[in-house]
Amino acid sequence: MRLKRTAPLIAGALIYLFIGLIYAWSIFVAPLEAEFGWTRTETSATFTISMTCFCLGGILSGMLSKRLSGKFILRVAAILLLAGFVLSSRVETILGIYIFYGVFCGLGVGMAYNADISTVTKWYPDKMGFISGILLMCFGFGGMLLGSVASALIFEMGWRTTF
Repeated sequence: MRLKRTAPLIAGALIYLFIGLIYAWSIFVAPLEAEFGWTRTETSATFTISMTCFCLGGILSGMLSKRLSGKFILRVAAILLLAGFVLSSRVETILGIYIFYGVFCGLGVGMAYNADISTVTKWYPDKMGFISGILLMCFGFGGMLLGSVASALIFEMGWRTTF
């Protein structure tokens, strides 16, 4: 019985670890500004857009969860994140980074965040606060751990390949 509950927690924690990478936006700022001559005001707007879309993605996920499974919503979120990062690696304009990183990645993270926490905590009705705390810790660690990896990759391979 314990193993049956542990698998969703591990999967959910890994999802949170990876979606936490959205908080590592700042490591991409300097290379983008250097290559395109964008200002800090322009690049900072990207994070504002991604956080707004993160919230909207959470709302959308909550509305969809009444009709669709968490698994389906997570798949949609994964597609949005994949498209967002791949297309961000090919941008040439500030509008492109706003749409692909800001909107696509922001919506994907918000949808995944909501679908994941609501799915995993159902496995632990007796420990919902503890389990949501573990997931949120992984979300925070994602930016720190994967941000460090991404920073090293930017140095070695450039921002496009890292995206």
